[in-house]
Amino acid sequence: MVVRDRVGRKRYIAFDVASCDSELPRARLSKAIGKKLAESARSMPFEMILIAGGRGIVRTDQHHASELSSLLDSFSNEQDGFELKTLKTSGTIRTLKEKYMQPGTR
Repeated sequence: MVVRDRVGRKRYIAFDVASCDSELPRARLSKAIGKKLAESARSMPFEMILIAGGRGIVRTDQHHASELSSLLDSFSNEQDGFELKTLKTSGTIRTLKEKYMQPGTR
């Protein structure tokens, strides 16, 4: 048994912030995700890694990646004031940074 099997593997989810008037602060987005989790009575680990230029990356574990991705997609402009669209889930942050966080990759 490999240590990663017991500890768990991390997953990184890249997302696009759409329909937002200005740059969305990292703390506001993290709080909004936590609030939506509390409303749905679900619990899952997540950490806001990076948000810049209308895109961001959030980290979770392998067991909650698809559930968190669905939660991010559920944000709507009318209800929350901004809309999120997931782009890709990856096991490495490097892949997402290179593909989605570089200047001019919109």
